[in-house]
Amino acid sequence: RKQILESVDASLERLGTDYIDLLQIHWPDRYTGGLFGQKDFSPRELQQKEEEYVSFEEQLSTMNELVEAVKLRYIGVSYETPFGVCSMVELAKHNPQLYPRIASIQNGYSLVDRKNFEAGLAEACYHHDVALLPYSPLAGGVLTGKYSNEEVDSNARLNMFPGFMARYRGS
Repeated sequence: RKQILESVDASLERLGTDYIDLLQIHWPDRYTGGLFGQKDFSPRELQQKEEEYVSFEEQLSTMNELVEAVKLRYIGVSYETPFGVCSMVELAKHNPQLYPRIASIQNGYSLVDRKNFEAGLAEACYHHDVALLPYSPLAGGVLTGKYSNEEVDSNARLNMFPGFMARYRGS
């Protein structure tokens, strides 16, 4: 809660504005599996880490404070799962006075990174009217042909974040 409130106030100050049109909550604060090269979801790993997570209710109620204070117009999520999207939408649907409705999701989607969106998230977004803001549609430059040779400059974006870009190289 504190981090969200502080980051919004700091962003408003930096931007020199009174409100933000859309604020995306970035990265689920829980184990989800399957994102950025992680192994797929595992109930065992979820149970080991579950007590550390910030609840959907806490995240949404904090965002609601900011919407009611007219600091945010809309909220969204980034790298969320179908479970997360549906859970947040249902909370807002049944408690609109407590929780704002998510309007968008920003997840990776390109010709080489289709699984996370097409394997369930597309259906959740369709049924709950949540827009997709595709992240990295050119797969970090891979789809431009920029990295078609075997030698990739060590300073290239593709090599900047170990594990992050491996998903585009088939590693």
